[in-house]
Amino acid sequence: MATTTMTLRKRVIRAGGWTVTGFVTSQVIRLGGNLVLTRLLFPEAFGLMAIVYVLMAGLALFSDLGINQSIIQNRRGDSPEFLNTAWVVQILRGVLIWVAILLIAYSLPAVVSMKWVPAGSVYADPLLPSILTLFSFTSLIQGFESTKFALAQRMVQLKRVTFIELFSQITALLVMLIWVWLYPSIWALVGGAIVSTTVRCVMGHLWLPGPANRFGWDSQAFKEIFHFGKWIFLLSLLGFLFLNGDRLILGGMLDATWLGVYSIAYLLSNSAMSLYSSILSRVLFPALSEVVQNRPENLRNVYQRIRIISDFSLFGVAGFLLVAGEGVVSILYDARYHGAGNMLSILALSLIGARYAVIEFLWMAKGHMRYLIASNFIRLLVLYAALPLGYRLAGMEGALYGISLSFYAAWPVVFYYKAQHGLLNWWREFAVLPVFLLALAVGWLFMRVLVTLSG
Repeated sequence: MATTTMTLRKRVIRAGGWTVTGFVTSQVIRLGGNLVLTRLLFPEAFGLMAIVYVLMAGLALFSDLGINQSIIQNRRGDSPEFLNTAWVVQILRGVLIWVAILLIAYSLPAVVSMKWVPAGSVYADPLLPSILTLFSFTSLIQGFESTKFALAQRMVQLKRVTFIELFSQITALLVMLIWVWLYPSIWALVGGAIVSTTVRCVMGHLWLPGPANRFGWDSQAFKEIFHFGKWIFLLSLLGFLFLNGDRLILGGMLDATWLGVYSIAYLLSNSAMSLYSSILSRVLFPALSEVVQNRPENLRNVYQRIRIISDFSLFGVAGFLLVAGEGVVSILYDARYHGAGNMLSILALSLIGARYAVIEFLWMAKGHMRYLIASNFIRLLVLYAALPLGYRLAGMEGALYGISLSFYAAWPVVFYYKAQHGLLNWWREFAVLPVFLLALAVGWLFMRVLVTLSG
């Protein structure tokens, strides 16, 4: 047992290290590319692509059967029969998403002509159908992606996965930069996405360890995937409507320019959130699942350690951005995007609201799906009520406060669960406040130094 525990600990530490390294490197590449591209393209291009990504993500989540999660969670998840069945299901899902995007693209002109979307909004842009048509091929390519990615995550071995992700990102960025330098247009962003997806798919099959995928079908494996996937489907549906609801709603309220500015604020605030979610889903969820199956008596201590680390990280980043958001944007972007600074400061509050995502992965590992569904549903209701109401009362700033408020909406569900299972300790809940205050002070000092240098 001690050897097994140490093996898991080493795998978690190494996988966590690779995840953080890969994520930080990826964000540096993404930010650097974004800084160059925003100077060569107009904000409208990023507003259009924001809607394209939301629509693609929406269809992906609306058809999500939790294939990767099934491979990680299922006891037979590493068998060739299970993997091949999962691969066939994944291909069929990719084809379905591709066809659905094409239908949406070809239907948009009719929707616009019938005035079902506001004139001048992003949805009415004449370029959007063509962009969607070409971009839809990414879903088709993703359908053929190797199940070796999920198998590596199951084994908590992410070194090669990290290399593949970074290589595909760098390749795509080079394609976009060369394209936009020779022919500045939104098509450079579309072409880069297709290149990235293709490189990732090919390298996954050729370089990752594990059994090669073959066309095959195991009825029992499909039943197990579908049984687990029905919960993931509902969770993904709620998650998509919540995580992308801001851009879905704002896309009908703002023009492409303002949505492009908002997308910059979202990009920066979401960087910390994405790292947090990436570590939880790729490293800690497989580890928690293994602890639940093999050493449930250790689960409480493992959860508490993870929660303390995550709290300190989230409160630290949130405190800094709350004060220094405008300064960060002014350094990184030109004057056209400076409106994103105040947006970033307000969106930083959502990082604190997300502090209990750790316990949601604990629920998934233990199979307590009703708590996950309840928390996501409550957040969804608050977002779709608070964002439009905030916009009506106080314009864009009110909408941003509505978005941040929605991240706190599920806290009562969390407190109820923690009280029922002996996890609620009020001293631990507030122990992170000194870190938050220190981060506020650092943000204030950062702004003072910036004002002094600029003056």
